[in-house]
Amino acid sequence: MRNHNIHEDYVMVIVDNRPMYRAGIKAGIELMMPEFRFLEYNLCSDLLLDSQTGSSTYFMISVRDMSDRVIFSNIKKIRLLQEACKIVLYGYQRRIFNIIGFFQEKINGYLPDDFTESELRECVTALVADRIFINSQLAIELIINPRQVRPRKQPSPAMAETKVAKLLATGRSDVSNVY
Repeated sequence: MRNHNIHEDYVMVIVDNRPMYRAGIKAGIELMMPEFRFLEYNLCSDLLLDSQTGSSTYFMISVRDMSDRVIFSNIKKIRLLQEACKIVLYGYQRRIFNIIGFFQEKINGYLPDDFTESELRECVTALVADRIFINSQLAIELIINPRQVRPRKQPSPAMAETKVAKLLATGRSDVSNVY
């Protein structure tokens, strides 16, 4: 299901291997933004091969079956295609704190897999207004469950530093020949 020869400013690309989800997203957006036109794909690899996506403004991508590495790679490839586009990911199934990395990679929004029509509407409204969108469920989880910070590993001393320390500990002050 692809619409070709689209040259309007509002082109939405929907990437999801579930046709009913694509149809639902499309129907929800068409109600509030009838000027939007749509391109639909099962996989990101199909999207990246199609020359029609070069003029796309908005991308809605299901990432529920993707590894983090593939998600990061796809974000970078889409940014190469269309630097100023808006990217929304939805349906991420792994650790919630990994989503922060996607925002650092310049996505513009995130929705859970079970997002509502009102959340979709809020998301599209934020994108059109050039704002980042994060749904309230995710925001609350990020606030309530602080990210666990791993203690930094102390660097181990170099071999020469260890020799100098041993010589100084034994009372020798002539350490000039260590290096």
